[in-house]
Formats: sequence, structure tokens, C-alpha cells
Amino acid sequence: MKRVVVIPTYWTRESEDWNDGDLIFDHPTSLDGEGTLRRCLESLNKIKGSFDLILIIVPTNIDIQEDLEKKIFDMLNHVVLNYRVIPVFPSTIERIYKRIEDKGIKKVLNLEGYSQVRNTCILIPSILGFEDFILLDDDEVILDEDFLGKAIENLEKEFQGKKVLAKAGVYLQSHGSPYFKDKEVWWRFFLNGKKAMNKAFELTETGKRFIDTPFAFGGNMVISRKAVEEGIPFDPYISRGEDIDFLVNVKSEGYAFILDTELKILHLPPKSHNPDWLKLRQDTFRLLYMKCKINRLKNQKVKRIITSNDLNPYPGPFLNWLLTLRIFLTSILLCIDYTLKFKFNDSKEALRNIKLLFKNYDEQVSKYFLFKEKFKKTVQKLINRSDLMEILLEKIVEAQTKRH
Repeated sequence: MKRVVVIPTYWTRESEDWNDGDLIFDHPTSLDGEGTLRRCLESLNKIKGSFDLILIIVPTNIDIQEDLEKKIFDMLNHVVLNYRVIPVFPSTIERIYKRIEDKGIKKVLNLEGYSQVRNTCILIPSILGFEDFILLDDDEVILDEDFLGKAIENLEKEFQGKKVLAKAGVYLQSHGSPYFKDKEVWWRFFLNGKKAMNKAFELTETGKRFIDTPFAFGGNMVISRKAVEEGIPFDPYISRGEDIDFLVNVKSEGYAFILDTELKILHLPPKSHNPDWLKLRQDTFRLLYMKCKINRLKNQKVKRIITSNDLNPYPGPFLNWLLTLRIFLTSILLCIDYTLKFKFNDSKEALRNIKLLFKNYDEQVSKYFLFKEKFKKTVQKLINRSDLMEILLEKIVEAQTKRH
């Protein structure tokens, strides 16, 4: 069976201009910028074995779609590639909508956030008949020519008595190690994610190839189509951290999600331009939502109950009873940091994050369980459809060893 790599690539207006209504992603490439995609595409050439690439193109606003399509095709036509590229644009998804009578498909298949994009990354290859999906990001570089073979090892095999439906690999930083070398900013003392993640990265040094993992990176993840057919989606109601949340979704259904310590990529992300108060706001919502979701699993008909202790050393410590206090103190410290820099509007935004402590997350989590049911039903309407395959393969870019 031919393998498939799936990469989402995020784009925004020229000169990184942002308008009200634009989708928020960490570091989308501006239309007049170079970005990281070309470097990533070229690195895939070193992989041994035959595979296709599905490229999910995500604009921050539909207004730039036409220019973006031209930009992507121009890039693909000037890069030497030894694999086929199947580009998927918003216009591609719109054509799928028109073929499916169920209007609810728009809730399941769209590009309106990180989780929605990840769901598209597993639904599109399912439609095309692929069995295993290797998910990467466009700010990464492949180092290992055997990456393709390693990626699919142990998938759907037994691990500690459970079938493996997904696995994650390791991110290497620019210095060649998974560990963060730079210290966390002082105002994150009570919400020090880097310290906890570095503790989790010690799992990569146990000498074992496959490990039961509490964390996962969406940019180095391999998923079996069986997970899609079982109706296990990425949660569209979480603001970020959709990769670890997906890990919980898989494990709660009684399947294994493992870390492959030999599956490594080089992660070279550009600097995010989002303000610190916004990053903290997204983290605050994500953690409070996930804490609520884990608690609600106890009352759901799931095959395995997941607790914060199961997710130690990361993100477990940020999902227990101390979370509210951590967020309150971190918001205050960030406000102080902004005030010392005379950024008074930003300091107000930092304080506004405290309001999220009083939000009712039960309503959002309930929506997820309803979405999960909708996802499973929709999958049955999408797979094995030759007319949808024709739409997706219409703009395919064939492999070429020479480009003009």
C-alpha cells in the first residue's frame, strides 16, 4: 500500500497584515514572504520509498484564496520533487460540500482552527483510501532517509495489551536535542511548561524504542485509518494543544498511543507574532477545558478513564486542582511585566484572562461528545466515494526530477 504524508501549511495576507475576522494561527506565512514550506518539501526528497504528499492549504481569510492558489502552484512548479503532491484548498473542500447532501459536513470538515485542520488531515487521506497517515508540519525538516519505514512500524500492533492506533515522534530543536535550552520567562513561574516538557522529554532517553506517552506532537504523528473509522476525532472546541487532547481521545477508547523514540524530525519554527497575553489566554482556555473534559470522562461510556496522573510529567501537573491558582497568579505576573514596560493596554488584556476561570466548560465539553457522534456518522458518507476522489485528484502535481 502506498504511504501518504499530510502537511498543513498556513498563510496570511501580505506583510503579515491582520484584519478582524482573520483566523489566528501561531506563525502563518505572508503571501509576499518566503516561509518554511519550500524547505520542508525539499527535505522530503531524501525519504526512501514511494509516497504521496497531501498538502492542506490554510488561509487566515478566504479573501486571499485565489492569490494563495497561484502562490502554491508556482512554488510546486519550481521545486524538484520525487513524489506526487495532492493540494487541498478551501475551494476543494467547498466542492466536496456540494457533493454531500448532509449540511452538517461543514462542522466536521473545515479549516477554521488547529483541530479542524488536523481533522481534515485525517479525513482527506481516508477518502483517498490510504491506510496510515503521517502528519508533519511545514516548519520541519526530515533528517532520516528511513523516516517512512520507521513511521509505520508497530502501528496497529499490540502494545501492553492494546492495539496501537496512533504514535508520535520526537521534535529536535535547532541545537539537535529535544530539550528546551532557553529558560521560561519569569512571569510563567507558576505555569512553567518548558520545565515540565523537558522532564517529559527524558522518556526519549530510556533506551526503549516504543513507550506509553503522556504527550504528543501533531507535527510528527502517525495515525491509522481505523482511528477515523472508529470515530475518534481531534476536538474542535479546544483552542490549542489539540495533539495531546487527541492522545486522550484515543486512549479513552481503549487503544494505545505510543511514542517512537527513533522517529525524529528537526523542528525550525519561525517566531510567533502573537502577543503573550493572547498565548496565555489560549493556554488558559485549553487547560481549563481539558481538565473539565478529563473529569467528564468518568461519566461517559469510555473504555478507559484518563486522569491527570496518567499525563505526568506533562501536561498532568497543569490539569489538577492547582490549575486555577496557577492561572490566576500567572495572569497577575504577566500584568506586572507589561506594566513595568509601560504597555498598559496589554496589561489589561492579561488581567482579562482571569475571567476564563469563571467560564462554564461543561457546555463546551458536551458539544464535543455530540461532535464525536457526528464525526463518526460523517466518515461513513465520505470514504469509498469515487466522485470525491476525483475532486481531490483533479489538481494533482506529478513528481518531476526537473523543474522549469
